[in-house]
Amino acid sequence: MLKKIMKRIGAVLFYIGGIVWVIFAVAKYLFDCDVSASQFLPYHLGAIIPGVILKYGLVYYERTSNIRYNES
Repeated sequence: MLKKIMKRIGAVLFYIGGIVWVIFAVAKYLFDCDVSASQFLPYHLGAIIPGVILKYGLVYYERTSNIRYNES
């Protein structure tokens, strides 16, 4: 159960990190705002990195530790 929740939260964070670039493109090209990619990069990485760790990191952690999470 915990594994499924962590994977779902990781997937949501991953997609939020991708949506950041959609917002950037809309602001820059549709509304012609003066924005740069460096303004959006911290938010992108702040969502992508924890998302990938939660979604895929748990599998690696289980293989290298003695703790096992039940899949129920």
